[in-house]
Amino acid sequence: MKNLTEAAILERENLSKIILNDFISDNNDSIKSKYLLVIKSRTSDCLKLTIYPLNNNRIIKITLREEKISNENVNILINILKNLNVLHTSGLTSKGSNLFYECYLNYDLLEIEDQSLGIIGISINKLKDLIKNIKIEEITLNKRIDSKNEQLDSEY
Repeated sequence: MKNLTEAAILERENLSKIILNDFISDNNDSIKSKYLLVIKSRTSDCLKLTIYPLNNNRIIKITLREEKISNENVNILINILKNLNVLHTSGLTSKGSNLFYECYLNYDLLEIEDQSLGIIGISINKLKDLIKNIKIEEITLNKRIDSKNEQLDSEY
């Protein structure tokens, strides 16, 4: 039977010598893809890296912030996102008095602008109508993960 997860204990001082291919070599999609999306999330006692194979070198990250969101609006949000090519989602997360939701879409900004009247543009406009505080950014090749980034506390 195949394991659900794999683990390795590594020495912290040798972290820079880790060969990522050793960890993803059994995933055929990762081998075939030209790029990897690496998403870092953390809690007070854990750091998690999630890796997705990609063929695009640009994707969209959408961050939503609200003080309150009704169950009805959560259902509307879910239905809007069903129409988009979502790679990853944070789920609805609370921080302080705010609720946050992040998702990564397998599109770039040009695709969204070119299809502003298509399903992508309509869905983005519905999100903007539903949520007051929305941030849309493009993640590009070689944009580094900033360990000091406190995006949830700023730029809204």
